[in-house]
Amino acid sequence: MRKSKIFTLIASTIAAGLVLTACGSASTAGSSAAASSAGSSAVSSAASSTADKKVIIAATGGKPKPYSFVNDKNEPDGYDTEFIKLVFEQLPQYELKVEVTDFQSIFTGLTAGKYQIGYNSFTYNPKRAESYLYSFPYDLNAYVVVQKKGAAPIDSFEKLAGKSFETGASNAIANGVEKWNEDNPSKQIKIDYTEADTTVLLQHVDDGSKEFTIMDPAMFKVYTEEFGFKNLQATNLDEVSTKFISDNLNAYFLFPKDQDALRQEINVVVKKLHDDGTIAKLTKKWFDRELVPDDKQYEKTLN
Repeated sequence: MRKSKIFTLIASTIAAGLVLTACGSASTAGSSAAASSAGSSAVSSAASSTADKKVIIAATGGKPKPYSFVNDKNEPDGYDTEFIKLVFEQLPQYELKVEVTDFQSIFTGLTAGKYQIGYNSFTYNPKRAESYLYSFPYDLNAYVVVQKKGAAPIDSFEKLAGKSFETGASNAIANGVEKWNEDNPSKQIKIDYTEADTTVLLQHVDDGSKEFTIMDPAMFKVYTEEFGFKNLQATNLDEVSTKFISDNLNAYFLFPKDQDALRQEINVVVKKLHDDGTIAKLTKKWFDRELVPDDKQYEKTLN
């Protein structure tokens, strides 16, 4: 429709030029014809350029913030979204479209061919790897123990033994603490399972109802700033404890099994953005710390 309007406008301009020609010189008519021809060529070229791009649809769950969320303009935002847009800036043969959907629909959409990429700060999952391809990593997750400011810092599950905290059932943190409890029956950490929002968990630490909670540092930064929690502190969880939560803390894009060629093209750019320091700068911007995967992670893909 837009193209038709453009050509209608050009045709009108030509007609007007012909009327003016009756009162003007032959050279003016020649100039008008040349301008009309150039305009038509420019419109055709722009239309062809857009048509030549292959549309890639990437799906995200739109949470948790700051990894993926919908901003005040009702647009996808967050570290993951900004990073994937940077990747596609270097792949001009594609047009990226981001679709926010519910978490489970990312996987069903990838399987059905509706989406070519899924992203939601996905860590490696062997079962998931049976169905989807993993990219090179674009982020490195971590965990912190959140306490009331002034408390003696705690940095390990061993030091948390005998204490209780709140978290959601079946999430990575709950699974990690459950495994710790199985392996260390005399050093149990009590879990109070809850569906409460992260703000409630932080409020309970802030008001002393709970001694601590565990989350990733990016979420801690965002929630304390956005909701004004000024009396909380965060201490990095040590490596031994973190391994109970996950052996691999890197974040990856997911692809259907038939999109290996696209994955390889994206991997070239992801590695470049790692090597030139972009990942370091972007994680610093969003998470207030550099969270960069190890160089060895870019030697070969996981599957």
